[in-house]
Amino acid sequence: MEKLVSIIVPCFRQAQFLPDALDSVISQTYQNWECIVVNDGSPDKTVEIAEEYSKIDRRFRVISQSNQGVCKARNNGLGNAIGDFIQYLDADDLLFPEKLAIQVSALAEVHETAVCFSDFRYCDANDTSKSIYIKQFNKPKFVMEKAIYDIASRWETELSIPIHSFLFDARLFRNHNIISPDFLPNHTDWDCWMRLFRLNPKLVYVPGELVSYRLVPGSMSKDPTKMRDGFDLAIQLHLDMEATSDSPDEQLIKLLLRKRAQMRRLYNQQARHIIFAKGKSNLHATYRKVTPWPIQRVIHRFFGI
Repeated sequence: MEKLVSIIVPCFRQAQFLPDALDSVISQTYQNWECIVVNDGSPDKTVEIAEEYSKIDRRFRVISQSNQGVCKARNNGLGNAIGDFIQYLDADDLLFPEKLAIQVSALAEVHETAVCFSDFRYCDANDTSKSIYIKQFNKPKFVMEKAIYDIASRWETELSIPIHSFLFDARLFRNHNIISPDFLPNHTDWDCWMRLFRLNPKLVYVPGELVSYRLVPGSMSKDPTKMRDGFDLAIQLHLDMEATSDSPDEQLIKLLLRKRAQMRRLYNQQARHIIFAKGKSNLHATYRKVTPWPIQRVIHRFFGI
């Protein structure tokens, strides 16, 4: 009998994208799946859209909660999942039709608990057929002695894997109570990978793009100060885990400390750049507003602009 895949889709204020995500689930060539849409107290039409799909196809289920964030929504979906495999899918992203079939097949011969991942494609927010290629990220590779070392030291700078690129053996979550803390403002995916790869699961790579990651303007990832503080908090959680461990991994501790210093520098540079860019923009707007047009023309001719 084919193994069941539980697909968990948290949704908050993304009703405009949700039909695309759910259509990509329906389009799967692998048919033995359930899809749990978790409405995270969304004020838009998330519930109405999800319930329409559940009427069309009984494999869809809808769960609603008050707005508690993506971690709570994923954990809620996980607690209601009954599948052999776990597939996370954010409401603004897409699975390619062969995604589940290829990855379930890749894990069929693996008897220990395992994680399968693939290449992915960035796409335009308003046109998912328009690909955006970012060389160092689209084809993720683990190159260090332990996968957790890659996650700890190369994340965001050399390595980035969206959550829906993975297919997880559900036993990793159920047997080890893997849930992400709901107080993290961001970097919840990184925290999840760190917790999972502490268990040293078998890692199976499937080449080829199997998912699409939508680049949505104005997301939290564009706010470097919030991202810096969130990553700091997540890193400290894992430093604390090592500090209280019976056998702390000294190499992992070194990598985490180095990563924290690196990301503080990078995020602070981004924040300064944004402040400088806004200052230039405001100065330019003031110049255009207060300088008479004839004088502007003279200045532009003189400087060749």
